[in-house]
Amino acid sequence: MNYKQKLGYALFGAGIMAVGITIGQVITPNIEAQNNGVFDKIQCRELEVVDTAGNPAIVLTASDLGNVIWVIDVHGEPAIGLSTDEKGGSTIGVNTPDKTGVLLLAGEQGSHLLVTDSGDTAITLDSSTEGNHVTVYDRYQNPRVHLASDKNVDGVVVLDKAGNVRGSIP
Repeated sequence: MNYKQKLGYALFGAGIMAVGITIGQVITPNIEAQNNGVFDKIQCRELEVVDTAGNPAIVLTASDLGNVIWVIDVHGEPAIGLSTDEKGGSTIGVNTPDKTGVLLLAGEQGSHLLVTDSGDTAITLDSSTEGNHVTVYDRYQNPRVHLASDKNVDGVVVLDKAGNVRGSIP
């Protein structure tokens, strides 16, 4: 093959390539993953956002049992949680590393608020069709003050460490 033949084949190949590129630009629509820098929709069963070190910071999970969003603290422990269950109940929880926090539950049985101090129950608030209750606990987990409005009690009850009634206000 001489120089002119090689040049002819090279030009012929370049021409075919130019025609292919032109047809591809005219016939094929542009594929865009984003529109103005914003995704229209992302679908997945779990999404994990990581911090600059690659550790989980926010986790969103969906399952048949319920859906959960966790915000993870700098120690790798869940600090804030939002969840739903298969029965339609919802939970919001906020914790510090020493397990001091608040837990709010809402479901078929009513609404419940639990305040903890270092993992121990400090205050509970319950509201349901049976009645409403607020209970304050001492540092030994003994109920000390009970405020209730239900079919059994309608007032304030103060208890001693042994659980005996020290006083009540109807």
